[in-house]
Amino acid sequence: MNSTTLDARRQDLLNDREVAAFLCRNPDFFERHLEILTELSIPHPDSGQAVSLLERQLMALRAQLSAERQHRTRLMARAEQNERLQERLRNLFLALSEVTCPDELLAQVPTILVGEFSLACGSLRVLKTQAPDLDFAEIVQPNDVMAVILGRLETEGGVL
Repeated sequence: MNSTTLDARRQDLLNDREVAAFLCRNPDFFERHLEILTELSIPHPDSGQAVSLLERQLMALRAQLSAERQHRTRLMARAEQNERLQERLRNLFLALSEVTCPDELLAQVPTILVGEFSLACGSLRVLKTQAPDLDFAEIVQPNDVMAVILGRLETEGGVL
């Protein structure tokens, strides 16, 4: 077998991934082998007619840019939501840091929650197991529903 036939077989054995990796490692490949450009046929994604490599590359880059812009817009919206939430939580914690007794805490938390988070109403309930020495109406005995919620918080990394 001559070297030309052997080289042709090796080329046939290359898969798409290897060709793509090779071209990425050798971006000047087509500049060094201009004769290959005349043999390439790159179909247009919509019409199927041949287009230039540059035109096809430009279409791909535009599509990628559009997708990245949409992703950036979603990220910016999420960042703005997080900033608003962080500011609300900051205000909540600042107000709570000024509380001096349990009575004041039980009175302040619902008011702050309603104000900061635009809620229709709010309340604070303390489990008897978490505050055994306190005796307020807001202190409740744990029940099955609370046990499920607390179990989820503990297994999902929540903080009590």
